[in-house]
Amino acid sequence: FAQGYVTASLRLWQMDFMGYVASGRLSEIFTEDAYLNYDRSQRRLGLLMAAKKSLALIEKDPATLMALSNYTKGVNAYINELNYTKLPLEYKLLDYEPEQWSNLKSVILLKYLGDNLSGYEEDLSKTNLILALGSDKFNKVFQRTNGHTTPVMQELVGELNPSLKEIIQPDYLNYSFISSKTAYKSNYNPQLGSNSWVVDGQKTTSGFPILCNDPHLTLSLPSIWVEMQLNCPDMNVYGVSIPGTPSIIIGYNEDIAWGITNGADDVKDWYKMKISEDYSTYQLDGKWIKLNRHFETIYRKGKKPYIDTIYSSVQGPIMFDKSFPNINEGLENHALRWELLKPSNEFLTFLKLNKSKNYSDYIDANLYKKYIPIDSLPASKNPSSHYLLSANQHPTTENYPYTYYGYFFETRANRINKLLKNEQRFDPLKMQQLQTDNTNDFASKALPELLNLLSNEALDAKQSRLIKRLKKWSFNYDLSDQSALFFELWWKNTETLTWDEISNYSFYSVLPENYVLLDLLKKEPENIYFDRLNTSKTEQAKVIVRQAFFKAYKEYIQKEHHAGIAWGNNNQLSISHPTGEKAFSVTELKSSGHPSAINARAASWGPSWRMIVELGDRPRGYGIYAGGQSGNIGSKYYDNFIAPWNDGTYYSLNFYMTKDEAKKQSKSQWILK
Repeated sequence: FAQGYVTASLRLWQMDFMGYVASGRLSEIFTEDAYLNYDRSQRRLGLLMAAKKSLALIEKDPATLMALSNYTKGVNAYINELNYTKLPLEYKLLDYEPEQWSNLKSVILLKYLGDNLSGYEEDLSKTNLILALGSDKFNKVFQRTNGHTTPVMQELVGELNPSLKEIIQPDYLNYSFISSKTAYKSNYNPQLGSNSWVVDGQKTTSGFPILCNDPHLTLSLPSIWVEMQLNCPDMNVYGVSIPGTPSIIIGYNEDIAWGITNGADDVKDWYKMKISEDYSTYQLDGKWIKLNRHFETIYRKGKKPYIDTIYSSVQGPIMFDKSFPNINEGLENHALRWELLKPSNEFLTFLKLNKSKNYSDYIDANLYKKYIPIDSLPASKNPSSHYLLSANQHPTTENYPYTYYGYFFETRANRINKLLKNEQRFDPLKMQQLQTDNTNDFASKALPELLNLLSNEALDAKQSRLIKRLKKWSFNYDLSDQSALFFELWWKNTETLTWDEISNYSFYSVLPENYVLLDLLKKEPENIYFDRLNTSKTEQAKVIVRQAFFKAYKEYIQKEHHAGIAWGNNNQLSISHPTGEKAFSVTELKSSGHPSAINARAASWGPSWRMIVELGDRPRGYGIYAGGQSGNIGSKYYDNFIAPWNDGTYYSLNFYMTKDEAKKQSKSQWILK
């Protein structure tokens, strides 16, 4: 109740508005017709329906229901105290008022977060590409694993799993699947991820373990997180929560600390359906059966409600049909099967984690064992290396017996592994330096190959000086660095020129991984992919790298004359308010870091919460996020963390062991009557 009340006092409009976004209800606030298509898309995706099913499941668990219901009562207690004068400014600007909070609103917010973190899939795009390229060429460049990995679970389990090595084209696929239309573009950003690592007492100066976590999410004002400590007779926990949901999501208590990273596994499947002309039946296993349908009422500000008919099969909802075809013709009459649409109780995980005292408590809270037996899930406990890390890389080696697909990054994990392995004595300060490390480990491997392929090329004096500077570059993406930009331009142009065969298809969604291209440059410079489509000559890697260099040099000189070539000038962040109002946002924030650096930042996303915890007799925590505690744009606490967050500064987290400690140090308090 207290958490709901306090959170609402800080972030009411934010949590309320995000509920409208997640539920597909923006037409109730905005009058523009474009929001109707957004709302229809959200309803057809099925998040609201899934939230209702999950709530029904949650209501069967007394502990979760009690926590959720009391949180809702706390939010409504604050709402009921408001009058027009006290309303957050956004309600007045958009001309609407807060409605009563509900348990369903909290559930839909976690579903929406799940969509952002696991909305990954490339079924249509990759299906088309495997047909267009053929199995051999496809597996050559879209490899399941490569030799540049640092798996979370490095222990070998069983024999080599062939299905983790390459994808076999199913017999039933034929060229009728290839469409000239573009692939479905979801809101999912595959670069969103996280870093998390822990070292045991043998690698720390204090002898106690240290855990570090920094989830990479879209940055916004107000921040996605609100920081707090929750204390009651059976719980004392500190960390961050998502406004609108109970419990601490990432944090620590007196006994344990935990972090979260995202496994971008492909958990969506599209089924191509055979549906009757009148949408009354569909074919399943050779039989025609009834196609289910339900009606969604979308209320519209100043207009009549819109009634949308949504069809569904045993596999899931039909997102695109004859009445909603324009978003993506390639997936019309396809059913979406998605784990997120099934009933689940994510709250119970965090409620249990908040009170956990040991490893068995943690296991009881976290491990989901529906598809893979609990003893086979990727896990590691007390490894001989004395450290563990997870940074969105492959979780297992090729010896893992179960097949999975996903979008995995290796570069940050490789860098973290190197630093953890080489250092023997960590303290919180060294962990802060590691968490804000701007080195791109991939650049350290790729640049020497580019330089080698450019050798013996005739260059002018200015170009030669640039090459000399590049050879001395430390691969750091610091604010003032002048080499990072050129490498980025050079590598990007090398990619573009090499993968023209793939980007020529309108249905492609992503290019092959950087390490795939690096291996081709290094080991197969005569590979057919280096031959450009629009020329009569047969190019090889050396020609591609040369052309990419001169194109990059031209762009680099243009940047030098305009924005400047310092990395910070070219890596500017936007931390935006949901309305897009510039006065409520922070834009053009010059930033260090890079998506492949541990300090992963670019455009509108980055480390949304940096946390370092050293356990012991009294846990010591350090943290910061890009925002402020208050959602009030007129408050000095609205964005006061942004500048120190951008500079790599941390605050000590005031974890109170007793209520007396809290009372002595607190500046204000609520007394709930």
